[in-house]
Amino acid sequence: MPAHEAPNLAGKIIAVKFGSGKRDYCYIEATGFELQDGRNFLVGKTVSSSGRSIGGEGIRFCVAWDVVTAYYEFNSIEECRKALASWYPPRKRFWFFGK
Repeated sequence: MPAHEAPNLAGKIIAVKFGSGKRDYCYIEATGFELQDGRNFLVGKTVSSSGRSIGGEGIRFCVAWDVVTAYYEFNSIEECRKALASWYPPRKRFWFFGK
């Protein structure tokens, strides 16, 4: 992909979907694109969408752009968390007999 066709995602928080499974996604602070073996990769460092450290924050993450099925772009991690909270409101837990 020529540089003029790549979206400018540097410095943005990106929720990247790269498969069809429920866990085939990652949240990264993007640094841009890199060409590796003739393929373009979105590159960044992982961030926590929940605000809790899960032991994987700050790890370099690369995903081939041609396998990305969807992505959401945010200006900050706070904006990302606010969107997630509105998309997935807390669920009530009913322990017995639907009460």
